[in-house]
Amino acid sequence: MDEIKWHNKMLYASGSLAANVLFATTNQWLMYRYVPPKGRILVPLLVFSFIMGAGRLIDGVLDPLVGYLSDSIQTRWGRRRPFIALGTPLLVVAFFFLWLPPDPHISRANTIFFICLVNVFFFLYTFVMIPMMAVLPEMATGDKDRVSLSGIQMVFGLVGSIAAAMGSGILIVKMGYRGMAVSLGALAFIFYALAVLGIKEPDHTKRETQVPLKSALASTFTNKDFLAFAASVVFFWMGFNMLLQITPYFLTQIMLMKEADMWKLMAPFMGALLIAFLPVTYLAGRVSKKTLYSVCMAALGVIFPLLMWVGRVKGIPLPVQGMVFMAAVGLAAFPVFVLPNAFIGDIADHDAAKTGMRREAMYFGVYCFLQKLAMAISVVMLGFLYNKYGYSAPHVLGIRLAGPVTGVCIFLGLIVFHFGYHCEPVGKTDSTK
Repeated sequence: MDEIKWHNKMLYASGSLAANVLFATTNQWLMYRYVPPKGRILVPLLVFSFIMGAGRLIDGVLDPLVGYLSDSIQTRWGRRRPFIALGTPLLVVAFFFLWLPPDPHISRANTIFFICLVNVFFFLYTFVMIPMMAVLPEMATGDKDRVSLSGIQMVFGLVGSIAAAMGSGILIVKMGYRGMAVSLGALAFIFYALAVLGIKEPDHTKRETQVPLKSALASTFTNKDFLAFAASVVFFWMGFNMLLQITPYFLTQIMLMKEADMWKLMAPFMGALLIAFLPVTYLAGRVSKKTLYSVCMAALGVIFPLLMWVGRVKGIPLPVQGMVFMAAVGLAAFPVFVLPNAFIGDIADHDAAKTGMRREAMYFGVYCFLQKLAMAISVVMLGFLYNKYGYSAPHVLGIRLAGPVTGVCIFLGLIVFHFGYHCEPVGKTDSTK
């Protein structure tokens, strides 16, 4: 494929801003919205956990199907653009209504409403994101180019996460959940539209034949390198998703700060991720992706259990302890967020060398299915921790235990990845040359 123009890279990567605005906002605030530590609970805690877990699982089952359809479809606009263009407005509408349950207290109507809206939102997010993720290894065919484009995506994603983490709390306080949903939904719509403009799909995809869905799934689930990589992702997200969900509770119940102060806790995390961008892109051309990924997974496995002691160190202000912890997580987490797209690109290259077909979306679909399976498990795990050990002051052990549980999950993922993944980049000329 021809060299990717800079404006195509920037426009395409900007879609990550939209994706992270929606992802970060729902992960941080949705549980807090329906199951607040104090005030009127809208859906019972364990019911909420079950609905979220089941919703992630159901949505995950549909991921490979969306991937298969995106790999198979042939239109004058390409294989990926139609999904993103059609799904984006529906996704934004679902995001808006997700925050507006019909009753201000626990009711059957709220439960039914939440079941319907959360599943619609999850599916539409998948409908847009699987094709968008599959574009990366098609646009960037070289190893360095993939890491670079993944890094640019990560920077835009960070901006989206910053907008969600720092702005959502303020918007909720100033404008309510309705105003927050309108503001962030509009922002997501704009950047998804820009991403569609930047996508550059290769012409060769139109000439490929496709295997049946059953055969495509069987081939994906028997790829040992993919399974080892995907297993590490499952364990990572089983833990990390808990961190995302406990953040508002950690902020208000342990750090004793206000919802509008979320930006003070998230700024060090986001800043550390940005600081890590240059050294990671530098090391990517000198150290194997596997080594970089493994080292950072090990660091996260050590850092997360420290959550048990955050807020208990005498002589250091509570906010400072929380900020230092979040900064340490950010420094170690950047490669773990950036490298998966490049890993899947390598795996898809090897698959294409054997079969003659490009099946990026199928691999991303199965990857997202396993990721959502992990998130479903994490929601149930967190619901158990909250129910048994508490999630509001003075009983906050359920919040703290998420740290060591996350550490154990990440170490399990590291073990599987280190001993099971052996895929090397296919020798290609870097597209930037």
